[in-house]
Amino acid sequence: MIFFIRLQYFNNLFLQKQDYQQMKEHLKDHQDITFSFEYENAQYHALLKPIGLKGWNLLCVNMLENSHLFADRNMRMVGLIFLSIILLVIGLLIYGYRIILKNNRELQKVAYFDHLTGAYNFSCFMTLGERYFMDNKCCSVAVLNIHQFKFFNEIFGHDLGDQLLCHEKKVIENNLHDGEFFCRDTADQFYVFLCETEESVLLTRLNQMMEEIIEYMDLLHTNYHLKIHCGVAISSEELIVDNCFEDLMVRVMFALAKSKETLLSNIWFYDIELHKQEIMDNYIESHMEQALKDGEFQLYLQPKVDMETGQLQSSEALVRWITQDNQQLFPNQFIPIFEKSGFCMKLDMYMFEQACLQIRKWMDQGIEPIGISVNQSKLLFYESDYVERLNAIVQKYQVPAHLLTLEILEDLVINNVDAVNEKIEQLHQIGFKVSMDDFGSGYSSLNILGKIDIDELKIDRIFLQEILDGKNKKAQIILEEIIKLTKILSISTVVEGIETKEYHDFVKSLGCHYGQGYYYDKPISQQEFEIRYMKERR
Repeated sequence: MIFFIRLQYFNNLFLQKQDYQQMKEHLKDHQDITFSFEYENAQYHALLKPIGLKGWNLLCVNMLENSHLFADRNMRMVGLIFLSIILLVIGLLIYGYRIILKNNRELQKVAYFDHLTGAYNFSCFMTLGERYFMDNKCCSVAVLNIHQFKFFNEIFGHDLGDQLLCHEKKVIENNLHDGEFFCRDTADQFYVFLCETEESVLLTRLNQMMEEIIEYMDLLHTNYHLKIHCGVAISSEELIVDNCFEDLMVRVMFALAKSKETLLSNIWFYDIELHKQEIMDNYIESHMEQALKDGEFQLYLQPKVDMETGQLQSSEALVRWITQDNQQLFPNQFIPIFEKSGFCMKLDMYMFEQACLQIRKWMDQGIEPIGISVNQSKLLFYESDYVERLNAIVQKYQVPAHLLTLEILEDLVINNVDAVNEKIEQLHQIGFKVSMDDFGSGYSSLNILGKIDIDELKIDRIFLQEILDGKNKKAQIILEEIIKLTKILSISTVVEGIETKEYHDFVKSLGCHYGQGYYYDKPISQQEFEIRYMKERR
């Protein structure tokens, strides 16, 4: 019999034969104790063996005729038991270690490799790229994207699509140099880390890759033309110093977006100036609505001068965007974006109301008001309730409609003469004047002047530049004829872009009615305009 016991006490009979305290000390010193005792007329032999577990001991009790064999037999038994336990534990540890290794390999495969192609995945690519950047080495990253890959899958099936991706993986892999690596991200997008930074060399290498990828279509015996877009970003010194590998990835995605703007296979290198412009464009789009509510679009006025008298005749309303942190944005920065988004309709109506409000202020101050011209977009002009909305604003501020001139671009008139004349007639009935802006910049035709019922013609500055620069000798004849024709048609003329006395004298000699440009004054805030020009009109 074998027992594991914690030694607590012995009966009186036992204590007479053995010293209990002495036994505990022997056990504490890891010494075995053998002893015999008699119980119910039977002789028993016992072994106490410490096992090293906080006071626990092994007690073996046996009834043997040959007592001298007791110790040896039980010692062998105890040894075998412990050996079996140790072997079992070692076996379990080895088995567990193998399971852990296998699981780790599976986890590593999932964590760092693409399941379809076997290439690195994006997470692994970023880890390797950041590690490379820490060594302060120059490099470049390219991203390859198949044009309309989803349609390829729809036409040829997902199996061939997967084969194409595996083919692309092999092509990239075979074109890499030592120290370079790549990954497959989502769908058909592959990132390639290259140690090369020379644009011409990168062009050669990437074109080679793209050509080999496209060769896959030869295997399908089809006339389907595979197109690949490629964006490239080369690391700069500041990115390396700051260890900004993520910023390099942002740049390469910007380059890819630019590459996708064309339908051809091409390689686009990151351009920091274009990126800054896109950041500004995004800022404009995301802030324009709130800026309108906060009154950040401010009315600036530029004078129009009577060429005969040199006196102020009227003004043009121009918009400036003054942000809350006092940063100024100019129309060429935001107007093209507003025209694409349609926000220009809201802005034009807002500026028209600001012009009416300014005229109302002058009238309330006892100042004789001057006319204000306001630009109107094509989208707004063709709105069904356009005239009614303008009239409502005029009525709101109780200002004379004849002081307001609506400037439309000449491309609005082309192929829409009847519709435009109908709208102009409605505006004339209220009292508004209509001006055609930038005449001569694009589609100009003298024939239009005889068809459209405008009150004013604004001649683009390009005529002056070509005439006075000597680039177009015929331009002066054309300009002279335009001014003569407008006088016959009772249309007043304004020449824009008069920036020097030479320009002023020349335009005056042609008999033009009014001039506008930096020679007279730049666009200024309504407060400054009032101080500079309106005091004498009280």
